[in-house]
Amino acid sequence: MALTENRLSSEKSTALSPANFADPVARAQISKAVMKLFDHWALSDAEQLSLLGFNEGSRKRLANLRRGTPIPNNIDTLDRVGHLFSIHKNLRLLLPHDRDIVYQWIKFPNVAFNKLSPLQVMLEYRLVGIVKVRLYLEKMAGM
Repeated sequence: MALTENRLSSEKSTALSPANFADPVARAQISKAVMKLFDHWALSDAEQLSLLGFNEGSRKRLANLRRGTPIPNNIDTLDRVGHLFSIHKNLRLLLPHDRDIVYQWIKFPNVAFNKLSPLQVMLEYRLVGIVKVRLYLEKMAGM
């Protein structure tokens, strides 16, 4: 599991460099990494689509991303993915010895979000909710 985690982290940090956004190979790495993250978080297709900012009719796009098709080169999608990776990174920093909690945390109700789960916040408030969860974790991690 640690090898997978390190590879996921390495793929994210290399691929998310703004200089790589035009590179389809780098965006394909981003696609694979975000799909792994969604698998770890055990998200439904509808939740995955929402977090990426895609509409419900984009299930084919989601399947393509899962196969490694480069993630769209648009700022909204790339911003969302960057925030999601930051959420994951901060959870790993805060909970370095419990991967299960790292992956389940987004589904637990949290008093910081009025007893909503972080996932509910991200789905309800979309990009603003994703940023809210990221900033909360950064504050908790002392960043």
